[in-house]
Amino acid sequence: MALGEIISATPATPAACNALCAIFLFFCFCLASPRSRGRNKTKRYTALQACRRGEGRLRKLYTRVSLRRVMLQCGVLSCTRVLRFAWRQSYRDLLPPAATAAYVRGQLRPCDPCGGGGVPVVVESPSDAAGVYAFAAQPTALAVRALCEVARPAPPPSLTERARALARLAAVLRENAALLASADALVTGMCLRDARLSLSAALDFIAVCEQRLRTPQGEPTTTTTEDAVAVAVHAGEVLHSHGYGEGECHTDLHAGDASTGRASVALCMTAAHYPLQWGMEAVAIALLRGSAAVWLPSLETPLSALWLMHLLHCGGRNVVADPRAAVHIILCRSDEVVAAFMRQQEEGFSVVGLTNGFREQQLYRLPQLLGAAPMSCDAGASWMAGWHHRVMKPSLAMVGASPCCTDTVAARICQYAFHGNGRRLYALQIVFVPQQDILLVLRSVAQYVRGLRLGHSLDPTADMGPLPAAAHMAAMKDTVEAAVCCGEVKLQHVCGGFEVAMPAGYFCLPCAFYSSIANVTPAATEASLNAVLATTARLRGGLDRLGGGPFVIVCGYDPPQQGKVLENVLRDASSSSFAVHHW
Repeated sequence: MALGEIISATPATPAACNALCAIFLFFCFCLASPRSRGRNKTKRYTALQACRRGEGRLRKLYTRVSLRRVMLQCGVLSCTRVLRFAWRQSYRDLLPPAATAAYVRGQLRPCDPCGGGGVPVVVESPSDAAGVYAFAAQPTALAVRALCEVARPAPPPSLTERARALARLAAVLRENAALLASADALVTGMCLRDARLSLSAALDFIAVCEQRLRTPQGEPTTTTTEDAVAVAVHAGEVLHSHGYGEGECHTDLHAGDASTGRASVALCMTAAHYPLQWGMEAVAIALLRGSAAVWLPSLETPLSALWLMHLLHCGGRNVVADPRAAVHIILCRSDEVVAAFMRQQEEGFSVVGLTNGFREQQLYRLPQLLGAAPMSCDAGASWMAGWHHRVMKPSLAMVGASPCCTDTVAARICQYAFHGNGRRLYALQIVFVPQQDILLVLRSVAQYVRGLRLGHSLDPTADMGPLPAAAHMAAMKDTVEAAVCCGEVKLQHVCGGFEVAMPAGYFCLPCAFYSSIANVTPAATEASLNAVLATTARLRGGLDRLGGGPFVIVCGYDPPQQGKVLENVLRDASSSSFAVHHW
């Protein structure tokens, strides 16, 4: 019987594997013996050469027999994850059927090819470092004209119209969740798993806004499950950051005219990193506040906006423009368009601005977006309300002195620093852990990084997608090198930080560094903590300008001696430019 037939007919048990291995080695030695060579009787083969010849023959048998599967089940071979390239075939399915520049009043509006001046946009995939789609966005003049058309004096959308718009938006997102999540993953570089979680978070937020519209006083109903409570808490934070929750918002909620001071139009500008989630959050808040929403997505990652325009149009199919439409999308250079629109505003309407996902320093590059005081026209019949910003902040974490599960702490560090928001705008930068637990925490973090699977952003089995561009890779390398050579604060490299050369993008293993202030005297604790914060900000300077990266510092401290001082320093940090977690 042939060796392949023996292998195919043998059940996958440990005893059978041992027998197969013995047969295979015997077969290798038989092939290598002088008798089996015929005329070449003088040539001798060592056992090592025989095994090497047998290994080569074994590789040829992999495609025909199930020996690899048998050995994997018995532990003879280790499971090596292989990078696959099947996603290249699905690019065409992730591109919209026709390029369009705007979705205004229920109708698609392509860029005017005769007028010229359109903004050429090339959509790139970080996983391939190549352009996958090209289109022309609206020129400034046409975009301003569309904004003036939307903001033309008219009654604000009624409660029924806003509720219908939210329900339709949620239905489109839910029915096309797989497509929209894949489109986001393709152009942002985040792994497909995180893109799906991002879309799920957007749906949860829209559901909260729908619930508030249905509630008589605009108050959320009581929730019982932990997931529902977490969703409600997150939604409350987002709403509060966008100016919702004040007394005037509750009085505006069911008003039917503009006499209450409610803005008739909301301009929603969103950053590029989580385009669909942040865009839908801003649109939902605009509808909840009582305004028609005009989403101005970032041109860096416009694919999800292109798809949403197409899907909304397919669901409506308006023959004529709908003057009561509550959701509009315009792809343009939003900073230029908003500045020009504010200079050309007409009487009889009011506008509010909502920005989502930007850093505080990024807002200073957007002209005329920081004014909080209303600006009135000469006639007083129209006004521009202030801008409400949901600013992304870097975060810090403090692990309490009570005995904690180190695996849970390590899992949270990896989630907050490396996943979801990890490579984005409010990454976890420093974690303060009790010195007696820090060794176990670092060991768990290193074990997680060793088992991490890097892959194409559309690979559903990948744990982390590529960095958005080569500039991020260069910034990560500079950050790691500067941390290794840092002289101000002693930092010890724990794991990660190495460039991974793969054909599916710019990869860098998540990097963790260790530091400690446990041996510092109580009098010098505050100065040491400020030095750690300042050093981290300096090291991450180039990286954070590009949106962040998978880099975290785990710092040990002595809870009895330094806990109070650490809490005071973190309290001051949270009031300025950091978000603080207490674990």
